[in-house]
Amino acid sequence: MSSPAGRTNASPHHHLRERKRKADPKREQPSKFQSSNTTDLNDEPVEIKRPIAKKTKTNKSSAEQRLKRYRETAPASIQAIYERALSQRMFCLDRQRGGSEDCPTEVLKIAGSTGNVYTVKIDRLPSCDCPHARRGNECKHVLFVLVRVLKATNYWQRAYLASELREIFSKAPPIVPVDAERCDNDRKPIHEEDTCPICFMEFQDGLEGTVYCKAACGNNIHKECFDQWAASRKRSAAPVTCPFCRSRWIDADGSQGRISIDMLKQRSINSEGYINVAQDLGISTQRDYSTYHSFWVRREARRGADVGDWYDPDPF
Repeated sequence: MSSPAGRTNASPHHHLRERKRKADPKREQPSKFQSSNTTDLNDEPVEIKRPIAKKTKTNKSSAEQRLKRYRETAPASIQAIYERALSQRMFCLDRQRGGSEDCPTEVLKIAGSTGNVYTVKIDRLPSCDCPHARRGNECKHVLFVLVRVLKATNYWQRAYLASELREIFSKAPPIVPVDAERCDNDRKPIHEEDTCPICFMEFQDGLEGTVYCKAACGNNIHKECFDQWAASRKRSAAPVTCPFCRSRWIDADGSQGRISIDMLKQRSINSEGYINVAQDLGISTQRDYSTYHSFWVRREARRGADVGDWYDPDPF
């Protein structure tokens, strides 16, 4: 049977879907992400929501980073090195301040306990060119500089911040050249119980008729006694040294004893690769191994180091 004119054939399912569509109000609402060229049948403005871009985290912290782990206190591992730095005789031959105002540094020439001259640099990562430090160890020369020369209170740090370096150098003793023209402020006063190290007699006339060590310790000596001491040293072709500290003696005119950088440049390098000033300072070139661990002494002996009687490879 043909359908009436002007009407289309539609299945019952089609009419059912149409009724559901008209009854569902959600179908007439625009999409949340409707594009701008979509026409709203209700003539109402459509809010177009776009995904919010994620904010990238920026590191606002520009704090300086320490090059080694911070130490709260001095570790037990450096106790033996610290004791050697304070008990063994070493000498500061030269100090040169460098770096910048924000991050100062200092380079020092240190005569070690056997007279070898090492270069110690105090900066963000303190260093020394001695064999022990070159192997990555903490050495006594750096501790000697921090404790004895610079008077640093946080000497146990392996690395420093620029602010810590500024504080260390601001509180350190000033760099003053050691020469004969300096004032007598380094001369020690004579006390009632003090005696001459040569004749062991008291200084009855005070400073009259005395001389003192201008190179290092500042102790007083009878001039007559010292003249005899100096003459005996010269007869044996030995350098004239202070009877107290054994530093090379500096005369009133400064003609002896001063170890300058120019003097070091003229010296030859020894078999260990360093300049040695043991004779100038009146010290022995034999290393004292009494405070070193026996295992370390044996290892150094096997490497060819002269450890004297501190290690016997064939004890039986």
